[in-house]
Amino acid sequence: MIADNSNGHVYCIGGAGLFYHMLPLSQTLHISWIKNSYIGNTYFPAIDFSQWIEKERKEFDEFTYVHYLRKTID
Repeated sequence: MIADNSNGHVYCIGGAGLFYHMLPLSQTLHISWIKNSYIGNTYFPAIDFSQWIEKERKEFDEFTYVHYLRKTID
């Protein structure tokens, strides 16, 4: 986890357990969706995308970057 004291933001950059605990507290997600398939045994926690709005998307050769914002409750 990285805290930026200049703007009050906290960035969580892993691992899986930290992501799991931070996800309910998060208001913004910056996710790189990898376009290839790799063998592994650790995964990002499940996300209920009905709670999120896609703010930005950028396509690259190997991955897609997506910026999500949590929906506010009116």
